[in-house]
Amino acid sequence: MILAGFNCHNCGADVIDSIDHCYNCKTPYVGMLASTAQAHHQEKLAMIAVDAGREVSSQRIMEKVGELASVSLSIAAIERAGCQIDAALIPVLFHER
Repeated sequence: MILAGFNCHNCGADVIDSIDHCYNCKTPYVGMLASTAQAHHQEKLAMIAVDAGREVSSQRIMEKVGELASVSLSIAAIERAGCQIDAALIPVLFHER
């Protein structure tokens, strides 16, 4: 899944949360980008596991995607402002959304 608000620091490509490097230029994700991509991916997998075997409406899927996007957009805005978030806090932000 594309990580909203983030682009590769090297080539500007979209960031995919299920890999640890840019799919386009192969640059490894580092710092807040790496922590955010990993936490986003883990929370996405947790949401899928909760809904496994149940019929989930497309509206609910879009709500969940929107929740993940709002967290990643907030983290991206913090990074663009030149601030840092402790890597240990990033998974908590996704989980507590």
